[in-house]
Amino acid sequence: MSEETSQQPIEDINQNAHSAEHHLRATSQLIAHARKELGRVIAGQSQAIEEVLIAVLCQGLPCLKASPASPRPSSSKPSAA
Repeated sequence: MSEETSQQPIEDINQNAHSAEHHLRATSQLIAHARKELGRVIAGQSQAIEEVLIAVLCQGLPCLKASPASPRPSSSKPSAA
């Protein structure tokens, strides 16, 4: 087995790690942007925003309920779509 062929798996691993790091960074930026935009609509409700994001990322449906007298929406567990 030559040294060149033994280096190939290591190069593949490094390339895959770099690709995964790039995707993770892009996903993190997307979530931060979504948090900011949702914060404009769901003002002061960080827990509700987190639950909406989790539901969307898990491909579920968030169920948020708020009464006119209550500034805090209650949420039930996200349901599967």
